[in-house]
Amino acid sequence: MFCHKCGAQIADGADFCHQCGTKVIRTDNTSAVSNLKQTPDSPIQTTLPEADNSGFKAFVDNHIQNVTNFQSAEELLGSKVSLRFLWICLGVAALLGLITLNPILLLFFLLLGYAAARVICGVKKGRCAFRYQGKMEGEIDTDDLIRFMNTHLSYLQPYFHEWGYIKRETFSVRGAVQEAAADAIRASTQEIGLCTPFGEEQRRMAVLIIRADPTDRDSGRREYFTDAENRLEGASFLSHDMGFQKYQCVVKTAPILQAAMEYYVNHYQRS
Repeated sequence: MFCHKCGAQIADGADFCHQCGTKVIRTDNTSAVSNLKQTPDSPIQTTLPEADNSGFKAFVDNHIQNVTNFQSAEELLGSKVSLRFLWICLGVAALLGLITLNPILLLFFLLLGYAAARVICGVKKGRCAFRYQGKMEGEIDTDDLIRFMNTHLSYLQPYFHEWGYIKRETFSVRGAVQEAAADAIRASTQEIGLCTPFGEEQRRMAVLIIRADPTDRDSGRREYFTDAENRLEGASFLSHDMGFQKYQCVVKTAPILQAAMEYYVNHYQRS
């Protein structure tokens, strides 16, 4: 459970946040579990007039046209994200290995090429998230934001599903230590994570991170950006894709989530 004001993780049953002292507000919407069990438990549902959602859809499509080469959110989500850098890295590595006529060196170059592709993939994913990040002033009601996402992005199923909070569960001592360290970092940055299963197979989670402005955490300003996680971490090689499908998920969802946040902050909250 997370504090709705500062985003700190608080113990189940606590009445006040240990970080900022705010009284805990309990809702039916508990969490969307990432990593080993990434599934929204009980998303907050609302029903808004169709006219409002039509206006939102037009806003999103206009934003997509301005920042991408696509004409609508549906067209962007249905597109193929190029992994040409992966095949270039593997192709160059294979060529170098074949020139040596040594199978051991061929394997070495292929591994080297694959490692280079993973680094490039991470850089490209980070650049995409940075390009479509945004800022806002003041506090944000994340429960209300979840209701907004569940209502307004429902027309994009089966790409987006039910939204909820991220809750990370671990089943090892090492994982528990890593998660405790991550909790401390999230508390210091006042970070809150929302997520939804992405795509028909739902192997990835589209993630929306909201945190205090890292340049001035006491200013009251917040920033948001998009990320992606594997829904079942470590279950298989297919579920843990070394980042390539997570990169594709970010490329497809970042412009849409940026539009949704801009609409929520500048239109929905002020209506």
